[in-house]
Amino acid sequence: MPNFFHSQLRHAIYFASRLNQLNKMYLRGGEEISPALTSLTEEWENIVRGQSWSAQNASINSYAAELTIDYPDAGTQILLLYQHPLERIQWRKIALALSEKKNHVAAIGANLANLGLAYLDLGQLRKAVDYFLPALEKTSSVGDQKGEAIVRINLGNTYLLIGLADQALEQFNHALSLSRKINDQRSESNALLGIGSALVISRQNTKAIEIYQQALAIIRRIQNQRAEASLVANIGLAYFELGQIRQAHEWFNQALLMARKIGDQDIEFHSLINIGRVYLNMDEPDQSLTLFSQALLIAKESNNERNRAIAIENIGFSFEVLGNLKDAAVKYQEAFEICEQIDDRMHLGRVLLNLSSIFLKTGEIKLTITALRQALMLGRSIKDVTIEVNALAIWGVAYQTRNKFQRARACFEQQLELAKKINYARGQGKAYWNLSLLYHAQGNKQKAIEWGNKTLEIYNKLEYAEITAIKSQLAEWQNE
Repeated sequence: MPNFFHSQLRHAIYFASRLNQLNKMYLRGGEEISPALTSLTEEWENIVRGQSWSAQNASINSYAAELTIDYPDAGTQILLLYQHPLERIQWRKIALALSEKKNHVAAIGANLANLGLAYLDLGQLRKAVDYFLPALEKTSSVGDQKGEAIVRINLGNTYLLIGLADQALEQFNHALSLSRKINDQRSESNALLGIGSALVISRQNTKAIEIYQQALAIIRRIQNQRAEASLVANIGLAYFELGQIRQAHEWFNQALLMARKIGDQDIEFHSLINIGRVYLNMDEPDQSLTLFSQALLIAKESNNERNRAIAIENIGFSFEVLGNLKDAAVKYQEAFEICEQIDDRMHLGRVLLNLSSIFLKTGEIKLTITALRQALMLGRSIKDVTIEVNALAIWGVAYQTRNKFQRARACFEQQLELAKKINYARGQGKAYWNLSLLYHAQGNKQKAIEWGNKTLEIYNKLEYAEITAIKSQLAEWQNE
């Protein structure tokens, strides 16, 4: 008759196997996703008990040790959706220590890679890279091309978030080549998604949409709903950057519905942020504030510091648009502190721009210049020319408020030159309008109207709310 230990061992073996079955159901996609998640919820207590027992007995029983290594891998994909990143880290660190003890190189690589992914989900980007790089070395050393492609994609995504677009693109292209070589359609679609995201950052949005459509065809063929929701959101971003706000709104709404259907909080978070930005551009800051606040709750629940900073920054921007500069400054400062703590340089630069805007509006010129200098340094260090374009715009306005018109014009002209260089249509439009306002401030109405008309040439192709105010101002000047 089996004793209690062996009964517990059989229990742990059964639920590790069951977790693997549910993971396979989830990976098959389509109509199998919902029952897989439902069954996982129903059996979760037993799965956790099996993993916990295995970990507690790993030092005294070789079967328990193997099970401890196997448990996180048994549910690799479904656990990304269901398990909190901190719990994934706990499981993976135990499995990593045991894998290293057994010198199981493939398992070491898998655990390092998944630890990197968990830290990425927490928004701890530098820590994620610290795990992805040795994971890449391990997967490559054992000839695991599928694993290597996945690590390269995740590393590329992390580089994008840090602001290292060139390094990200290198990883995505390498992963695309590997995935096509071994006919791994899931990784192929994810590599294409990464390439598209890099193109959006470099403002090649039309080309990005073409790449995204290639990925979407693959994703729908293999019925990967999580990847489809992520891709739909990214297509929306590309249209948003093109100034096609209504079309972007449609894609964002689709992504939000899909994310809620499959229970993906990260995609739900970014969809709420994106829809909130749409409402800001439709001049509806109250609506955007509601959406950003919903997103903040999700970020707090998932312990994702990067997402928390993004939500807080956008709440601050809504306050600024509403004219509540004091609360806006508080939110920007809070977002700044988080970004600095987690070394998110991309968003740190943008938050500094927002702070400089508040300082300028409250007449604190020295603080404005200090924040702008920091933003410029950050933008140049991560090669984000958009930060530089927007910094020059604020700097020019700062000079204009002090009647230093020549310096202001130099800033606006440089803003225009850089915006054209990176094909940043809205940046070009804003530069034209800044020059228009500058000439009007100098009493040159003819030049002001001339530059104002150039502004309209840009904005008539876009769907941003500020075109209404621009048209109204031009009509007023023409009737003077």
